Amino acid sequence: MNGYHSVEAISPAGELIWPCLLKPDTTYDELGVYKTKLKVRADDLQAVKFRALIEKVQQEEHERQVQEAESKKKGSGKKVRLTDLPMEETKETGVEYLLFHFKAGGRYTDKKTGQVVERKIAHFDNRGLALPPDHLLTTGTVARISVFISPFYTTLLGAGVTLRIRAVKVVKEAPTAQAQDFGFSDNEETLSSNGYGFGSSFINDNVRPYLKDRDRTDLIVVHCSATGPKSDIGKREITQWHLKRGFVTIGYHYVIRRDGSIETGRRETEIGAHVAGHNSNSVGVCMVGGVDAQGKPADNFTEVQYDSLRLLLGHLTTRYGSAKVVGHRDLSPDHEEGLPGWHPRDCPGFDAGRWFHDDQ
Repeated sequence: MNGYHSVEAISPAGELIWPCLLKPDTTYDELGVYKTKLKVRADDLQAVKFRALIEKVQQEEHERQVQEAESKKKGSGKKVRLTDLPMEETKETGVEYLLFHFKAGGRYTDKKTGQVVERKIAHFDNRGLALPPDHLLTTGTVARISVFISPFYTTLLGAGVTLRIRAVKVVKEAPTAQAQDFGFSDNEETLSSNGYGFGSSFINDNVRPYLKDRDRTDLIVVHCSATGPKSDIGKREITQWHLKRGFVTIGYHYVIRRDGSIETGRRETEIGAHVAGHNSNSVGVCMVGGVDAQGKPADNFTEVQYDSLRLLLGHLTTRYGSAKVVGHRDLSPDHEEGLPGWHPRDCPGFDAGRWFHDDQ
């Protein structure tokens, strides 16, 4: 990579898609790679300028390579190719967007000492103040990215550029847990006869009952909602299902929707209601999907769901160092949710433990 040609820039403000900014992804690189996508409206003026700058850096690198090839052998410059830009065009509900792809190596070599150093991506809030290194950013967060637009050239790929992350500034965080999710409301001092302390309004997702915390966390259990690929549901719908079954609220701690967004269910430290015999020592994560149109088990989760699951499990296994990642089917199945033909022994539709282990 020709680093001395890199251009420093600040991206337009956009929505982070499946951020992998807390822990490097080692799926395809054993050293790990931080990565994320930034979704911006295609007609946004800053997005147009940013795209033009990327194209300019690539074109200049292409011209350099052509001149070098021509100087070595007449006519060989015609063989210099242009690679795809680190971006893609997409359209949602009639609106056109640009998805810019950012990444950064998980490790680098210090030029002075020659030592390999673990890289951490710096995060800042909208006031420019540093956020904690373990601050979790989820899909939907609006941010700007400080970046090196770095050209490269290989004979196989041609002349291209990468968007190397320097730091991330959060403009607006995606909504996660709110005070109501933990029982706080306008009438906090009014106890009700149901024994939960905050009346029955939690049925409408306005407040949540206080539940007992776990003494330990040995397992992180991955579930599926046993819904089809076109069923765009989330925490609210699952909460209603569980209330009808007599639960006090949703049984899972996290729900990962089809678009990769992570929704908070029960407070992470509370005892859940998602797998019989293991609720008191586990965290429950539900992936939306898991069956086909006929109700048969299907590993039909989206790429962004898997990216969010990877990020969330990385965060949870860091917090609970001795916890083991398993699927619901690895434990005692305890409920019959889902479409006809589906059984909890199929949940979540893939080998969660092996998938996570192989991904490390």
